[in-house]
Amino acid sequence: MKLSLTLLFLQLWGNMELSLSQNAQHCPLIHVDSNVQLIGDPERANYGSVVRFRCKSSFEFLEGSAEMYCDENGQWIGTEPKCTDGIKCRAPVIANGVVLGDVQKYKEHQVLHYQCDPQYKRAEERQSKCTKVGTKAEWSPTPACESIKCEVKLPALEGTRYEPAFRNVFLPGDTLRVLCGEKHWIVDHQTTSAETTCQSDGKWSIRPLCHDITCKVGVLHPGLTVTVHVGEKLQFDCSSEFQLDGSKEIECLPTGQWSAPIPTCL
Repeated sequence: MKLSLTLLFLQLWGNMELSLSQNAQHCPLIHVDSNVQLIGDPERANYGSVVRFRCKSSFEFLEGSAEMYCDENGQWIGTEPKCTDGIKCRAPVIANGVVLGDVQKYKEHQVLHYQCDPQYKRAEERQSKCTKVGTKAEWSPTPACESIKCEVKLPALEGTRYEPAFRNVFLPGDTLRVLCGEKHWIVDHQTTSAETTCQSDGKWSIRPLCHDITCKVGVLHPGLTVTVHVGEKLQFDCSSEFQLDGSKEIECLPTGQWSAPIPTCL
């Protein structure tokens, strides 16, 4: 009984394999130029088969698909490639932008000239050049347009608060209020808050960053500057053969000024 069941199973499995083989979709033979090397077996290609291409000469460039595969309908997905002299980039389609001029193919190192639509700017400041990458020609960097926006770093830097809070992306025309801490300033030492506007070029009208209030003095050596923060003090004394002219101790004030002039030794 067990043997009969086994034979029946093998017979059913064989019939299933035969049925699948008969129903398998075969893709047609691929024809390529003599200077194109085909890797794979296109003569026995059915659903799922993949063939790859490359140029026989390292001085030629592959135009078209680097690989193609056979789909469930018996059709090759991809474009039969050709090998041509020198690399060429095609004029790209840029979302929210347009390529300038009528050139459709570009040679290696040629620059792509394009502009972005209003409210958009180039994603990269560097010029896009036609560049050979492996077996393909690509634009580097990729030409793209992104929406113009201004940003702030969240959480806020030390001594800096923003209104509105918890928002770091702003569109042109949006405003942001910057509030500085007790020992910080913006614009000048007398200003502790300011309103800045996101401009059409993606930059803030006032940099949204508060700075430490500091006082400076260079008394030790020529070119050497000592920086002191608000509330900190400096004490001065002269050697035995000199007399101190001025205050022995000075303090850095919130205005960025010293509480008294820098003393000298007479």
